[in-house]
Amino acid sequence: MPSSERIIVVMRLTLACFLLAACGDGSAGPDAAPPDAGSGTSLAIACNDSVANVYVKPSGLPAYDASHRGDVIRCAPLGKLARADIAAKLGGSAQITSGADVYAIAYRTGRIDAAVEGVTSALAFVPDAPRAPGAAPLVIYAHGTVGLADKCAPSKGDPLGDLARIGLVGRGFVVVAPDYAGYGYGGPAPGWLSVNDQAHSILDGARAARQLFKAGVLTADNVIVGHSQGGHAVLGAQAVAKDYGVALKGVVAFAPVWFPIRTFAAVPFLYGPSAYPDAYAFAFLYFYGHGELLDGVGHGGDIFRADKRAAISATVAGECLGAVVDYARTAGTMGSDVYDQTFLDGIVTCAALETGTCGSAAAQKWMPRFAADRPPIDAVGAPMVIWQGMADATVTPDRAHCGVDKVAADLAAAGNATATLTTCVDATATHGTIVVTGMDWAAQWIAARTAGGAEPAACTDATAL
Repeated sequence: MPSSERIIVVMRLTLACFLLAACGDGSAGPDAAPPDAGSGTSLAIACNDSVANVYVKPSGLPAYDASHRGDVIRCAPLGKLARADIAAKLGGSAQITSGADVYAIAYRTGRIDAAVEGVTSALAFVPDAPRAPGAAPLVIYAHGTVGLADKCAPSKGDPLGDLARIGLVGRGFVVVAPDYAGYGYGGPAPGWLSVNDQAHSILDGARAARQLFKAGVLTADNVIVGHSQGGHAVLGAQAVAKDYGVALKGVVAFAPVWFPIRTFAAVPFLYGPSAYPDAYAFAFLYFYGHGELLDGVGHGGDIFRADKRAAISATVAGECLGAVVDYARTAGTMGSDVYDQTFLDGIVTCAALETGTCGSAAAQKWMPRFAADRPPIDAVGAPMVIWQGMADATVTPDRAHCGVDKVAADLAAAGNATATLTTCVDATATHGTIVVTGMDWAAQWIAARTAGGAEPAACTDATAL
């Protein structure tokens, strides 16, 4: 076989592990009508900000250091979600037993560099019928891809808009759902698929909850749950939680993005943006967000063609996911129509095969970043569950297999692993419906880790992946 054909074959195999999309909960606008007012009796702090002020960082805060991780700096009551409305949104699920009071909050957190301050907004949900009497475990929920623009922050949308989030709430869990740092407050854009940038926001949600709620509302137990991009975020948080000083009792990842991140730089070898707009859109999010965070604000567009740089940057920074995909669809027919040629020459072959031009400046910068965003799982950390739909056309079973293999290999390589991985599949679930069909099992698994509940029945394991 000629060498050029071998490269194409290997590229296609590599791209089988490439996640085309990580979209979870959409991007409902900020004008969604709030539910009825809540009582606030579970809160330990004043919660009297306007909703608009939640997204404005107060002045005069103490200098940021590790002691201020999770400090709640804004809180606004959003009212109450009715149990019947949650159940109806989830197709009338009989497993929904609770409504909830809802709050919009903001808290301080670390960015990729934990010493650099960020702020994340979040929604906090307090069930009116907790899953078990007494104090409850905390569930921190990580959302899927919505885009990087401030207006895309999920907390600005409909509180009923994320099926996984309300599935947890309706089953009686206290839930904090961060937007991730970077949606406003004057900082760089969110680091899409940046393990540390996302994980710090998630883990500091545990600290924020224990400032927000009165003693007796929460146990000491923290569980993190994520879907799609959020699945990547919670697996990443498992890897770094111990170093960040947060203990976890369990991790549940629905259809997670845990594929070789370097494939974002490999896509232009085979496809142009008009033929593969989803892949290009996600690559734009990755490179722009990481450039802003690691190279400095204003440098997110450095790798794009000079004549496309302003348009791509404005779209990625100012629009939600759908508009970024639409832009990519009309951006050209070749990778060189959007990327700087020097960048392409320096990274594509290396990213695809980890051979060839890996000594280039582009490879020397970006290959370590790709690796950092899929770090080794903590082999003595929290137990993990991965749920996958076999009818998922977004994270297809072969792509999911890449992620499962990576986690399993990390645990096997450690030699002293106490962390466990459970893989569960649903034969008919799609990327979106897996969070509905798998949630009752996941809720029982969480309760077994945190409240002494019975273990769920064995799920269908992922040997079919």
